[in-house]
Amino acid sequence: MHTARSGNNLLIRQPFNDVLSGEFHPPSDPEGRTHRLDRLAYRTFIKGTMLERNFLQTGRKDRYEYTPSWAEDTRVMASGDIMFNTNIHTLSGLAIVASSGSQLTLDHSIRQGAMVVAINGEPPLEIGLSENIDAIRGHITGLAQALFDTVER
Repeated sequence: MHTARSGNNLLIRQPFNDVLSGEFHPPSDPEGRTHRLDRLAYRTFIKGTMLERNFLQTGRKDRYEYTPSWAEDTRVMASGDIMFNTNIHTLSGLAIVASSGSQLTLDHSIRQGAMVVAINGEPPLEIGLSENIDAIRGHITGLAQALFDTVER
């Protein structure tokens, strides 16, 4: 769990965190650093601007937007559900949009007791404690790398 602005916390549930933890190397980063989507989601909650707050029966959903310094023509949006009487956001979605038009969207939910992730609006994939976590992480990391390959310095 990561501490975010104003005492809020960000929780990325396992195994969603696992599929976001693949490393990619954006050519636009002048320092040549290694990046991960879980860390990018965290940065979005810490440094981003709140775009939207929706109140629900069980709590609220907040959405933040952030532009990484190493990808200045890219917008990252992260959504988090927060239960009433807590200050813990649970990451529920991540969207990255480059000025080139490339985009990556990841939506996390629990359906029929199983954790799933929908990638770019495709039918959701179960990411429960299964052997396909490595394959899904590799697929998501490849999509992230391909998107950031389109970002100019």
